[in-house]
Amino acid sequence: MSAADKHAPLPKAAKAKRPQFFDDPGTDHLVSMFLELASEVWVLRERLQALEDVAEDKGVILEKELEAYAPSPERAAALAADRQAFIERVTFVLNREPPESAGGD
Repeated sequence: MSAADKHAPLPKAAKAKRPQFFDDPGTDHLVSMFLELASEVWVLRERLQALEDVAEDKGVILEKELEAYAPSPERAAALAADRQAFIERVTFVLNREPPESAGGD
Protein backbone atom coordinates (compact mmCIF):
# COMPACT_ATOMS: atom_id res chain seq x y z
CA MET A 1 0.00 0.00 0.00
CA SER A 2 1.46 3.38 -1.01
CA ALA A 3 1.45 6.49 1.19
CA ALA A 4 -1.17 8.04 -1.11
CA ASP A 5 -3.52 5.09 -0.51
CA LYS A 6 -3.38 5.58 3.28
CA HIS A 7 -5.08 8.97 3.15
CA ALA A 8 -8.64 9.76 2.20
CA PRO A 9 -9.05 12.30 -0.61
CA LEU A 10 -9.52 15.87 0.52
CA PRO A 11 -12.94 17.44 -0.03
CA LYS A 12 -13.20 19.85 -2.96
CA ALA A 13 -14.96 22.53 -0.90
CA ALA A 14 -14.90 23.50 2.75
CA LYS A 15 -18.13 22.82 4.62
CA ALA A 16 -17.53 25.21 7.51
CA LYS A 17 -18.78 28.79 7.51
CA ARG A 18 -16.27 31.19 5.98
CA PRO A 19 -14.37 33.08 8.72
CA GLN A 20 -14.89 36.83 8.87
CA PHE A 21 -11.91 39.04 9.77
CA PHE A 22 -13.34 42.53 9.17
CA ASP A 23 -16.56 44.18 10.34
CA ASP A 24 -17.77 44.53 6.76
CA PRO A 25 -18.07 41.22 4.84
CA GLY A 26 -17.38 43.17 1.66
CA THR A 27 -13.90 43.96 2.97
CA ASP A 28 -13.28 40.26 3.52
CA HIS A 29 -14.40 39.59 -0.05
CA LEU A 30 -12.05 42.24 -1.44
CA VAL A 31 -9.11 40.91 0.59
CA SER A 32 -9.84 37.37 -0.68
CA MET A 33 -9.97 38.62 -4.26
CA PHE A 34 -6.74 40.58 -3.81
CA LEU A 35 -4.91 37.57 -2.35
CA GLU A 36 -6.13 35.31 -5.17
CA LEU A 37 -4.95 37.82 -7.77
CA ALA A 38 -1.60 38.30 -6.02
CA SER A 39 -1.10 34.53 -5.96
CA GLU A 40 -1.91 34.21 -9.67
CA VAL A 41 0.41 37.09 -10.58
CA TRP A 42 3.31 35.66 -8.59
CA VAL A 43 2.96 32.19 -10.14
CA LEU A 44 2.91 33.77 -13.60
CA ARG A 45 5.98 35.90 -12.87
CA GLU A 46 7.96 32.86 -11.70
CA ARG A 47 6.86 30.79 -14.68
CA LEU A 48 7.62 33.57 -17.17
CA GLN A 49 11.06 34.11 -15.67
CA ALA A 50 11.79 30.38 -15.92
CA LEU A 51 10.68 30.37 -19.56
CA GLU A 52 12.85 33.37 -20.38
CA ASP A 53 15.84 31.78 -18.62
CA VAL A 54 15.43 28.49 -20.49
CA ALA A 55 15.06 30.29 -23.83
CA GLU A 56 18.12 32.46 -23.16
CA ASP A 57 20.17 29.41 -22.12
CA LYS A 58 19.31 27.87 -25.49
CA GLY A 59 20.26 31.07 -27.36
CA VAL A 60 16.67 31.97 -28.24
CA ILE A 61 15.70 35.63 -28.03
CA LEU A 62 11.91 35.94 -28.08
CA GLU A 63 11.28 39.66 -27.52
CA LYS A 64 10.47 40.62 -31.14
CA GLU A 65 8.43 37.46 -31.73
CA LEU A 66 6.38 38.06 -28.60
CA GLU A 67 5.68 41.67 -29.56
CA ALA A 68 4.41 40.56 -33.00
CA TYR A 69 2.44 37.53 -31.75
CA ALA A 70 -1.23 37.20 -32.75
CA PRO A 71 -3.08 34.07 -31.60
CA SER A 72 -4.98 31.86 -34.03
CA PRO A 73 -8.79 31.94 -33.75
CA GLU A 74 -8.70 28.60 -31.92
CA ARG A 75 -6.08 29.86 -29.46
CA ALA A 76 -7.99 33.13 -28.98
CA ALA A 77 -11.11 31.12 -28.09
CA ALA A 78 -9.13 28.97 -25.63
CA LEU A 79 -7.64 32.10 -24.05
CA ALA A 80 -11.12 33.61 -23.72
CA ALA A 81 -12.35 30.47 -21.93
CA ASP A 82 -9.29 30.51 -19.64
CA ARG A 83 -9.88 34.22 -18.92
CA GLN A 84 -13.50 33.52 -17.95
CA ALA A 85 -12.42 30.68 -15.64
CA PHE A 86 -9.83 32.99 -14.06
CA ILE A 87 -12.44 35.70 -13.45
CA GLU A 88 -14.73 33.13 -11.86
CA ARG A 89 -11.91 31.90 -9.58
CA VAL A 90 -10.97 35.41 -8.49
CA THR A 91 -14.55 36.51 -7.86
CA PHE A 92 -15.91 33.21 -6.50
CA VAL A 93 -16.56 34.71 -3.07
CA LEU A 94 -18.85 37.33 -4.62
CA ASN A 95 -20.77 34.73 -6.58
CA ARG A 96 -21.16 32.17 -3.78
CA GLU A 97 -22.29 34.26 -0.85
CA PRO A 98 -25.36 36.48 -0.87
CA PRO A 99 -24.81 40.01 0.41
CA GLU A 100 -25.36 40.37 4.18
CA SER A 101 -27.62 43.36 3.61
CA ALA A 102 -29.11 45.16 0.66
CA GLY A 103 -27.80 48.49 1.94
CA GLY A 104 -31.23 49.95 2.64
CA ASP A 105 -30.50 51.13 6.19
